[in-house]
Amino acid sequence: MLQYIPSKRSRFGIKFWILAEAVTGYVLQMHIYLGKTFEPALPAGTLQGTNVVIKLLQSADLLNKWYHVFTDNFFSSLNLARALLVQRTHLTGTLRNNRPMPNMIKNADPDPGQTTYARQGNLLLCSFRDQNRRKQVKLVSTFYSAVRAMNAKPLIVNAYNNFKGGVDISDQMMAFHNDHRKQTKVWKNIILHMFHRILLNSYILYYQHTSHNPILSRFEFVKQVIEGLTEQHLLNRQQNPGPRQKYER
Repeated sequence: MLQYIPSKRSRFGIKFWILAEAVTGYVLQMHIYLGKTFEPALPAGTLQGTNVVIKLLQSADLLNKWYHVFTDNFFSSLNLARALLVQRTHLTGTLRNNRPMPNMIKNADPDPGQTTYARQGNLLLCSFRDQNRRKQVKLVSTFYSAVRAMNAKPLIVNAYNNFKGGVDISDQMMAFHNDHRKQTKVWKNIILHMFHRILLNSYILYYQHTSHNPILSRFEFVKQVIEGLTEQHLLNRQQNPGPRQKYER
């Protein structure tokens, strides 16, 4: 179950697939990656990214409702875009250069500030190079059209920049109030991580809907939750202290 990911700061850890709301970072669904040994084999022609996204959306009961999913280049593909569109779900995401795509986009070399578009039915693909960047970015969308926004960037690029960070927001907020307690047992790490996610989700709901003025800080919110969970236990221990254990030296 432990994974080795050299690009991460903590190279050994547990991988979670997460579906989060794009604006607040509220986690809608979370799956643990068990590794190739325990994960069932994928159907022929199915990409892992496609399988993960569809399973997360199925578990959250969000398919066939015309929701809009934003994914990074690990998950995004034309295969995923078509699979989601069949289930009435939109997709916008960046594409890796080694993904299957039309040669018009794969071989595109737009000048700084310029965009190359291609359309395959309901799929819009684009290759865009920013004014201040040498590297171009490739995207696919089943929702946006080939128009530019007020800042002269393609609308699809602006939308991706605005809504790509739901999981990143959640991870950043997790890091601020995480005790980072190390455990030798993997299952303990999983339980602690899930407990922190539940606490964070609870605070997001509280922050969005509370009538408190002023609104509690996240630290005070967590403190009150802990005190509420332990109150009855401490009261029972005070009322029934039980016999004290004696130790001999």
